[in-house]
Amino acid sequence: MEWKTDRKSKKPLYKQIAAYIESGIADGTFLLDKPLPSERFLASELGVNRSTVVAAYDELEANGLVERKKEAER
Repeated sequence: MEWKTDRKSKKPLYKQIAAYIESGIADGTFLLDKPLPSERFLASELGVNRSTVVAAYDELEANGLVERKKEAER
């Protein structure tokens, strides 16, 4: 993953991540029929706490852009 958060930005990290994923959905980087990276994987890749990724995914879900499913439902 080449994209990184901007730690000098006033925009919270979780909002940066949510915006990155939202634009990735729009441009086809993230496909609608494929799961997003796991919270742990994305946190590790971006060098952020898992709770930051959880907050980003929560925001995307609240905006109707993603839907969370339990592992058994996949």
